[in-house]
Amino acid sequence: MALVLLNGNFCPLHLHLIMGQRFLRYLLSLCNSAGRCLSASAYSSKCAALFHLFQSFGKWQTQTLQADLKVAMVTLKRMVAVEKQKGNGRIESGMEPISFTLYKAMSKLLLSLPGAEGVFGHLFLILSWNLACCSANTCTIQLGHFC
Repeated sequence: MALVLLNGNFCPLHLHLIMGQRFLRYLLSLCNSAGRCLSASAYSSKCAALFHLFQSFGKWQTQTLQADLKVAMVTLKRMVAVEKQKGNGRIESGMEPISFTLYKAMSKLLLSLPGAEGVFGHLFLILSWNLACCSANTCTIQLGHFC
C-alpha cells in the first residue's frame, strides 16, 4: 500500500467530497496557542495548499468550490481585520525575529555537528542574523553586494 501512495498517481483522498462550507469549518477550527484566529496570510496559505493538493493529483476544483472558497477567504480576512481593530488580533504581520538566546543555542548546536554541514549551517545562521534578513534573502547574497 505504501508504494501505491508514493508513486503519485493514486490519491488517498476523495477530493470530490471537499466542499466550501466544510473547508471553511476546518479553517474556522484553526486557532493559535492563545485561542485567537490565524492571520489572513495563514488562511490564504491553507487555501493554496488545498489548490496544490488538487493540482498534484491532476484534479480540478469545481466552480462551486472555487466560488465558495473565494467567499470564505473574504469572510475570514474581514474577521481577522475586525479582530485586529478590537485589539484582540496580532497587530504585526510577517515573521517574528528569533531571540538572542535562541540564536546562541542554535549556533552552539550547529557548531557541535560533525562535518561541513554544521559549519555551513552556522555560517548561514550568522549571515542571516548579522544582515537582519530572511533565509530566502541570505540565499541570494552575492559577493558584489558586500563591496
